[in-house]
Amino acid sequence: MRSVIHILLGIIIFASLAGCAAPGRRVGTASKPVVVKKSVRTFVLGNGATLIVKEGRKPGPTALQVWVTQGSLSDPEGMPGISHFVEHMLFTGSLHLPKGRMEHYLESMGGRLSGHTGRDFSYIGVTLPGPGWQRGLDILYDLAAYPLFKPEDVGRQKKVVQLEIAQREREPDTLVIDNLFGAAYVTNQYRNPVTGTERDVAGFTRDDVSGYYSETYVPSNMVIVVVGDVDTAEVRAAAEKTFGAIAMQEYTPPRARPEAFQAHTRTKSAEGPYSLTYMAMGWHICSASDPDMYAAEVLRAILGQGKGSRLYQELRERMGAAFDVEAELFPLREPGLFVLTAHLKADDLRRVTSEVLRQVNKLKDEYVTDAELARAVDSIEAGYLLDNETAEGQAYGLGYWATVHGEDDPGMYVENIRRVTPEDLRRVAQKYLGEGNYTLSLVGPEGGR
Repeated sequence: MRSVIHILLGIIIFASLAGCAAPGRRVGTASKPVVVKKSVRTFVLGNGATLIVKEGRKPGPTALQVWVTQGSLSDPEGMPGISHFVEHMLFTGSLHLPKGRMEHYLESMGGRLSGHTGRDFSYIGVTLPGPGWQRGLDILYDLAAYPLFKPEDVGRQKKVVQLEIAQREREPDTLVIDNLFGAAYVTNQYRNPVTGTERDVAGFTRDDVSGYYSETYVPSNMVIVVVGDVDTAEVRAAAEKTFGAIAMQEYTPPRARPEAFQAHTRTKSAEGPYSLTYMAMGWHICSASDPDMYAAEVLRAILGQGKGSRLYQELRERMGAAFDVEAELFPLREPGLFVLTAHLKADDLRRVTSEVLRQVNKLKDEYVTDAELARAVDSIEAGYLLDNETAEGQAYGLGYWATVHGEDDPGMYVENIRRVTPEDLRRVAQKYLGEGNYTLSLVGPEGGR
């Protein structure tokens, strides 16, 4: 599974080096600078909203998205899942676009709506197959600035979201990660599921939705992203007339409750009608904006990205102890998680966890070779290119970078990945991947069979 941090914007140049690594030596493909497209421009509108525009070089789809820094981290005490619920409610109709008319407009243009809420952000978006970005911007503006939040729609969306929650709880790959976050975080709001629980959602009122929306969907907390065959000056002018017309309002981000250092292993187990055990081991790492994140990303690729990774080779190919094994990185505004996952038989759990710790400790004790580091860097770059093939993917990357990382220009991402050295990898592994302070989440067969 590719990391969330892959979804960024830029152009990269492939090369590779091989040989024996030495501490402090730059290894990989960083001999040439990354080419940053000059067509990416960032503006701050008169009311404080941020506008990011990337011009396409040829006709094609256009993606428009509106991001806010609201996710499970920002949910008020007693209302887990409210950020996600508000995102759902924005699609139920606005002052000038009742639900049926909005869909009619988009269908007639061949477009579609999208939206997502994560732990640090929410966004809504429109993707159009060709011309018509002006109408797409108007639709997003109306949805974001003039939602109706009808009481009957609140009731209907409760049922929709509760069904979504029930479905997530039946998916072991999703449940094992939700449980991992719930156990790894004790005070920080990341411990709550992004969707909240069915009981949480049942308690939401229209006043809750309207009040939270009014406090968070304000210009100074908005990032508007437009990617496609557009003219930057025209987009800026249109954005000033729409999003720029929203009244200026002070926004104070909620203060995240700091998470104390985890000194001991924690375990969370759940049972269900499954034939395999789903395992996730997670360590607290740095925040997304910390330079250590680049080395953590390379460590993730070395340990568990693809069939050539260390854990896949050891656990599946050599030992036959896991059916699948991957590493995933959760780069968040607050310190996130470095996670290793596996599907296995319950009887093999001890062998799998022991081998994971052995491989983690090996990274602390030994420098990786030039060849292995170059393969990891190339693998990251390949995923980076794949995630940026579409206008929607590029818009997502720019929005993520602006709201989670805290910067609006991801152009140095690949360059910084290429600058990671064997010494960096060893230092970061020693700093974050302790042998006794990880969290273990398990979802397995009922009765441990």
